[in-house]
Parts: sequence; C-alpha cells; structure tokens
Amino acid sequence: MKLSLLSDSELIKRYRRTGDCNCIEELYKRYKKQHYNYLLFTLKDETAAEDILSDAWGKILRYLAREDYPIKNFMSWSFSVIRTKAIDFFSRPQYESLDNPKFQFLPSKQHSPAKEVENCERNTSINEAVSQLLERLHLPYSSPSFQRIHPNHQKILLP
Repeated sequence: MKLSLLSDSELIKRYRRTGDCNCIEELYKRYKKQHYNYLLFTLKDETAAEDILSDAWGKILRYLAREDYPIKNFMSWSFSVIRTKAIDFFSRPQYESLDNPKFQFLPSKQHSPAKEVENCERNTSINEAVSQLLERLHLPYSSPSFQRIHPNHQKILLP
C-alpha cells in the first residue's frame, strides 16, 4: 500500500504498531514545507527557521513514538509544536552576545591602560574569528534536540 494514500492518523497508527520509519518520512514530506514557511514568515531568519524546525521535529518524533499520547489531528498538533518553539525563540536571547564575559578569552587585569587596550583588541579579534568560524560551521541539524533523535529518524529529516 502506498503511504501517500494513508491519512495522517493511519500513518501514526502504523508507525506506532510497526515502527516503520517510512510513515514518519511521509508525514515529514507532507508538512516540512508548510512548517518551514510558517517559521520563515514568523522569524524572518532562515537559520533560526531551520534550527527551530529541527528542534520541533525532534519533539514531534518523541511524541509520535509514545503510544499513550493521542494525536487526533496531526497537522493542527504539529503546528502547535512549531508555534511553541517559535515563541520560545522570541522569549530567549536569540544569540549569545560575544560581549558576554564568558567569551572573554584573555583575563583582564588592571595593569595599565595600554595593556587594557591591547587585551581588549585581542579579545575583539578572537571574538570576531570565533564568530566567523561559527557562521561558516553552522549546521542546522546540530541542535541538542536533533541529536537525541534515533539515527534512523535523523536520516529522514536530513536534506
């Protein structure tokens, strides 16, 4: 039977009964674009939209595996998970500021004003290098939630 012909509820029941990851893949294919577009429209940030989509699907997969958790309308429920993750994004600082003391790589000592300026410039250079490196290495699917997903399910979510 073609999975694309099954309803969301049937796919969830089949997944819970058999553990068939193709059911999850079908749900993901159905809603990924809608979820991503909603996040992109809401956040206006592609990177954040990808990160939140990854986190949200991690949560969705954990609940789909629980047989004791009823999901009556998958589309509605999954959008509530996505929306909640987007709200969480707005309720916390978007990015850690590199001005934060925990990013001060060189200890600041009150030797002299010249030494302070030198240390400040060095810290700024290091922070800029770290920032550039983080931008180049950004992996949308490296979030902690995504890492907790079973490797078979990660394959489904990867582009």
